[in-house]
Amino acid sequence: MKRFVWCLGLLGIVLLTGCFQGATKKPAPVTMTPLSMTGYQLKVNAFHVLTDVSNSMADPYQGYVKQDLAKAILTSLNQGIPEARLDGGLRSFGKPGDATTSLLTPISTYDRTAYQQLIDSLTATSGNTPMEAGINATHDDFANVAGQTALIIVSDALPYPKEDNDPAAAVRKLKATYGSRLCIYPILVGNDPGGRALLEAMIKESGCGFVTNGGDLMDQGKMKQFIIDVFLRKAPPAPKPMPSPKPAPPLDSDGDGVLDRDDACPNTPRGAPVNARGCWYIKGLNFDTDKAVIKSQYEPALNEAVVILRANPQITIEIKGYTDSQGSEKYNQGLSERRALAVETYFKNAGIAASRMISNGYGESNPLADNTTSSGRAANRRVVIDVKE
Repeated sequence: MKRFVWCLGLLGIVLLTGCFQGATKKPAPVTMTPLSMTGYQLKVNAFHVLTDVSNSMADPYQGYVKQDLAKAILTSLNQGIPEARLDGGLRSFGKPGDATTSLLTPISTYDRTAYQQLIDSLTATSGNTPMEAGINATHDDFANVAGQTALIIVSDALPYPKEDNDPAAAVRKLKATYGSRLCIYPILVGNDPGGRALLEAMIKESGCGFVTNGGDLMDQGKMKQFIIDVFLRKAPPAPKPMPSPKPAPPLDSDGDGVLDRDDACPNTPRGAPVNARGCWYIKGLNFDTDKAVIKSQYEPALNEAVVILRANPQITIEIKGYTDSQGSEKYNQGLSERRALAVETYFKNAGIAASRMISNGYGESNPLADNTTSSGRAANRRVVIDVKE
């Protein structure tokens, strides 16, 4: 009877253990969306995942099967990789027999949907953990990849390296070929201290990368930071916009106070009085209606013009006479010529060479002021000096 009770007790323990193991649930991947590239730029051109499908990945860990946890991690990683021009590959290791490693997809243009289908197909096998063989195989996988690359290794890192399985030595060979172009990022699915020490030894050989605990990556914030650390770097600050050049001040080439854009007489000599159009005129000199006689009160203004002409012996001038609009055009033409000639004669008498001057009349054309007012008509009865050279 005692023996029967003992057998029943033993059977109960076996049944309970089986029920406990069968109750192991599948982990839900952390929900991720592709990381924004705002403020970042890619630091890698390609990535390659080397994932463990050996028999130890069928063992439980933290209430999950390790293989299911690895697939959940890879799913979240796949969801969070930024929308950017990347190449990606996937290789597994741990199959029984001679083919201890399989290239599931070569490193080529990354397609999120196709990549997820490969992740979903991963299944733990009855093989051992030939991590060295998997790393050695990636040597050829990277052969045609240009630029910076990241190798992400997902494994429980069991068993420890033996004579025929030395992953750290495989990393050493890989780095000898690819140097600083390659960084390695192992994700430890498990908590075995020896497994972690193995991965740390691989990082030491790599000189670039870090080990991450797979359980930590079931946290959205930590998965996001992992993706940033592996794939991205801070973008340099945008260059400060150059200040707009100050507009060049408007030109007044002859210094007469009238800008070039408005100057009808752009080569007026320095010191010459000019009208609103920038043309030299005898300041204050106006003629009475129907007259071409220079009044004595205007002689100081004419003498100032003589001083300027003497100071600039290289210039020649045209003396232009004008009238108001009263009278016929024909009569006004002759009157304007007489006014111009009167000024020319004054300059000759003051010693200015005749060869430097020509006088012409322009009648009532080009009025300076309004001919409907007496003051406007007086302003139009004028003489203007135009510099020719």
